Amino acid sequence: MPKKIGVYFPDEDAEYYESSFKPAVEQAGDTVGGVFANAMREYVGKREKESVGLEPIELFIGEKDPTLGEVGEYISFIGKLVGKDQRKDGENKVYGQALYQTRKKKLLLLHEDIEMGHLDASYQIFDSMRGLKNVSLLPNVSKALKDAKISVRKIDV
Repeated sequence: MPKKIGVYFPDEDAEYYESSFKPAVEQAGDTVGGVFANAMREYVGKREKESVGLEPIELFIGEKDPTLGEVGEYISFIGKLVGKDQRKDGENKVYGQALYQTRKKKLLLLHEDIEMGHLDASYQIFDSMRGLKNVSLLPNVSKALKDAKISVRKIDV
């Protein structure tokens, strides 16, 4: 026996449901429940496809010092590492970058300055690859970005 589930619409969508969607479904000989079930399967399939390779990521942002401890916070998100690289600047200084793509298709660029055991980590978020155009990326990060299959963002116009 089918299970009854209530669906609530915002006022602005309820009018469209009654005036357009429901009559169109009935005219096609479908049921509202059947259309919702199909849409739900499509939605879940699309989300599962998009999330392939994504995992929880936790990064420290702030300063870490072997003697003073941590001053900062941990950030977490669902995403995947696109690429990372490090460059040595002198005897005791290393600069690193790691580029991540988030579940929402944004790009997060992590910057890490390490000098004599002291870490200073910060990040930037970009809505698209275009935002990275004026950012100086380390060679392996730049190459990984070019090789990565970054999804095209669809817009509803």
